Amino acid sequence: ETLEQIDIYYLNNDGKIYVDHLQESVNAMSVFDLSGKLLFSFRESELTNIQNGIYIPQVSSGIYLVEIDIKGTKKSVKIIVN
Repeated sequence: ETLEQIDIYYLNNDGKIYVDHLQESVNAMSVFDLSGKLLFSFRESELTNIQNGIYIPQVSSGIYLVEIDIKGTKKSVKIIVN
């Protein structure tokens, strides 16, 4: 599995982050603001239903950084919350 195949995106209409095209389980997911402050952190046990989306409560409009960790390899993407 290559991390380039994995899509990470946010849907404003349901307030969830989605991760598509996974072949393995995600060990961790973190959400940061653009200043680098950690806002949310999820462990593997909280990500078992990641295909159904991970709800991010009470985030203001803006740009955030989402980082996933799969077996020590990380991928980060920016998401826009409207």
